[in-house]
Amino acid sequence: MQTNSDTQMPKRASVQLKGRWLLTIIATVFASVAYAASELPATMAEPPTNEIWYTTTDGEKITIDKADVFGATIISNTYVDSRGVIKFDKAVTEIGEWAFYSCDSLTSITIGNSVTTIGKAAFRGCRSLTSITIPDSVTEIGEWAFIECRSLKEFKGKYASNDGR
Repeated sequence: MQTNSDTQMPKRASVQLKGRWLLTIIATVFASVAYAASELPATMAEPPTNEIWYTTTDGEKITIDKADVFGATIISNTYVDSRGVIKFDKAVTEIGEWAFYSCDSLTSITIGNSVTTIGKAAFRGCRSLTSITIPDSVTEIGEWAFIECRSLKEFKGKYASNDGR
């Protein structure tokens, strides 16, 4: 019978021990991932109040020309792992007039529950916008907020109808 020269064990026993060792490592990794996931909030369907989430047709961050219309100051705008995140210095209270005007690559946007107002023409000309999530906190939507949003088919949240439109 052949032996493993380091431990003088039969090779078959050595392979079995290596297999068990590998299974132990894999189990430990999965347990660590499960623990880390349990530390996350139960749902990440809604952004924190100081963020707006979005997606684009090209996987790139959008350009925001009117940065002073959110009731907070933009501190970063990134696009990582198929999601754009606009981060602010404090809770966003409004999506002001013309805020996302003609953001042609914008396909979806999720607004946090601190926003109370969506201003006049806020999303005007966002031709690729297909979905928007509006929280229950929104009490006012300005005229023409979604004019020229030809692809918009889905409203989620407070203003959704029974069929999601």
